Amino acid sequence: MLLLVASIAVADGQGVLLEGQAKETYDRLKPAVAVVMKGSSEVGMAALIDASGLFVFHKSLLVGSTVNVRLNSGKVLKLKLVGQDSATQLVLMKAERWPVDGPRPIGLPGSDVPLNSSLIAVLPTGAIKAQYVSGATYSVQRYGMRRYVPMSEVRFEAPIQAVSGALLFTNSGDLLGALSATQPLNDFAQNQQSRSIRLFQGNQAENGGQVGIKGGAAQKATNTLAGQATQGFGPAPLTVAYTPALESLRRTFEGFRTPSHKVNYATLGVFTVDYVGGGALVQRVFDGSAAMKAGIKVGDVIQSIGPAIIGSQIEFGMTMFRQEPGAKVVIRVKRGGGVMLLDVTFDSSSD
Repeated sequence: MLLLVASIAVADGQGVLLEGQAKETYDRLKPAVAVVMKGSSEVGMAALIDASGLFVFHKSLLVGSTVNVRLNSGKVLKLKLVGQDSATQLVLMKAERWPVDGPRPIGLPGSDVPLNSSLIAVLPTGAIKAQYVSGATYSVQRYGMRRYVPMSEVRFEAPIQAVSGALLFTNSGDLLGALSATQPLNDFAQNQQSRSIRLFQGNQAENGGQVGIKGGAAQKATNTLAGQATQGFGPAPLTVAYTPALESLRRTFEGFRTPSHKVNYATLGVFTVDYVGGGALVQRVFDGSAAMKAGIKVGDVIQSIGPAIIGSQIEFGMTMFRQEPGAKVVIRVKRGGGVMLLDVTFDSSSD
């Protein structure tokens, strides 16, 4: 799991402008990024990820199924929704009449980004720089069945308005995340010991789901992923944001680039809680699920999935995130005073 913690010194309240290699990278990226428009307002950025005219951005920027974007050349294009992924909160949009000889698409890093590497946050107003630190976190979604998603934490010493809707890139120009469009949160709890962070509230009612950010500096965070908040410590207000981690983005991009544009996840079909003795205690088995077909019952304690040892519901959730739909594995469960090995074929779910 990869966690980004980015910190930016403030210049005129907007962050430090780019220099050297970072500026050269940003100039190279300009043809493949577009400003997302909401009426006459600039609300965020979109990234071209495929030569056929496919763009991605955070779903909080989208109202309806179409949106206008402005390219660096000044040309305005209409994008139409063709795919979305609730885990990463990214939407896939296709441009109408995209030229065959258009700009080169943007990709993801081929390997984990080294700690303390520079980041580039691209905004409608330009670009500012950031830097990795370290850490680990994840989000918890509740869209029917719970899903754990690896996340990255990003921190900016800049006002929240300055980074809303931004795209995050490595210094070599690889896409590393997309932030939500948010407004300042007046009710943020500034107690560092409680580590509570209220995240942006725009998508929970729409999607009927919740996402909580946990781990590291967000142990008690709730609501929806890729959210942002401000804290009153440091040389300037610190904006904390969450964006899908690299392993999350890779799965999403792989699905978006298929003909169906769907991102598929393996599902077992159970609801679990921590078991005192270690493992994930099954409290519910969904009808017709892979778990029911395999013979998993309420009261079973899941101890392992394939070679992965399960010590808690969190380890269960993170292990399930990394499984492939249709994969066949052996799940070890404790039932009563005995242990059973059950053959399971994972189901598949997508938006």
